[in-house]
Amino acid sequence: MTQIYHRMFSFFKSKSSTGYRPTSSDEEFDGYRDTSAIYDSSASEKPRDEDTAQSLLGRNTSAIRRISSSSRLGQIFFVVNLFFFFFQMGLFFFYTGSYRSFQDLKQNKGNILLKALTYHAPILDQIEIPMIEVTVNGTFLNEANSIFRRHPSPEVDAAWERISTVEPNAITKADVLALGRDPLSTAKFTPNFGFGSDAYVIEVDTFHQLHCLDTLRQNLIHTFEHYNPISAFYDPNPNTTSIVTKIIPRITIEHNFHCIDIIRQALTCQPSLEPVTLDWARTQVHPFPDFSVTRRCVDFDKIVEWRERNSADMMLYRDLKKPEWAREKNVSPELVEIMAEREREREERKQRMKAVGLEPEGFEGHTHSGHGDHELP
Repeated sequence: MTQIYHRMFSFFKSKSSTGYRPTSSDEEFDGYRDTSAIYDSSASEKPRDEDTAQSLLGRNTSAIRRISSSSRLGQIFFVVNLFFFFFQMGLFFFYTGSYRSFQDLKQNKGNILLKALTYHAPILDQIEIPMIEVTVNGTFLNEANSIFRRHPSPEVDAAWERISTVEPNAITKADVLALGRDPLSTAKFTPNFGFGSDAYVIEVDTFHQLHCLDTLRQNLIHTFEHYNPISAFYDPNPNTTSIVTKIIPRITIEHNFHCIDIIRQALTCQPSLEPVTLDWARTQVHPFPDFSVTRRCVDFDKIVEWRERNSADMMLYRDLKKPEWAREKNVSPELVEIMAEREREREERKQRMKAVGLEPEGFEGHTHSGHGDHELP
């Protein structure tokens, strides 16, 4: 064993004395080249100290360990770089996807915004309603000549009727249940309407709100007589001094209060949070508000077009009567009294009209609002 160590020491010493520096392949294979020489070496060679040989062998072992350690570091470096590559790619796709999601949200793709703000609306699964930017006409006078702010005329009435007509539409029983309503007490279309056997009657709430607004428009003091000419034949009782009780029927007053509160609830349910700036304006001493704010709005024409395509036949609807099996909803005693009072007023007005030679048929007045006979929903 001593001779083997001695031979290895002599070999590496000879390499070092000639200035040669072994390569990695030399370190790997030199020992194998001289294997025969090691085993054939003569016993006459000077023995070397065994500790010196072991020290040399230890240094070679350290070199091998350094090579192995360097290899492991390279592998770790590769794995770390691979991790950061995929991490950066993940960030790229995340922000790209987030930007696209934000754009989809901003444009109301798939009605995502409206669905988030609506309890349950089947219309949102039937049409896509884009978001558009609209600047409010906030001027005090009708400087933009909006048809909705003009004095009564057939053209004005037609414009209001288009956006405020309350016409019935159909939903399924599943939709009725999703709304938390009882299908037995919900009106159902008969098959001749063409909506199928699973079709329940609804109105889209926004048209009811606009109907209420149009009702207020018609009942303004300077337009009331235009839309309610029969009210001019008020009770001539000299003890009745209030012009309101003389001219405006109680049901109309209650209808106005109803509509005002419907609008109030709609506005407070989804309030506009856009700031209204106040300016120093000519002719004004104090700050004057500029109501011409810019909002993100739905394309309302799309909803009107949908209603026009999908509404029930109104002639058939007038004949849709409550079936015997229907579960009736209770109404307040006051409403029962008001409806009875309306019938009495109609009869009295018919008699007054006959007394002055007018034909009472069709006297009920303007009914284009879309609610027809059910003036109080």
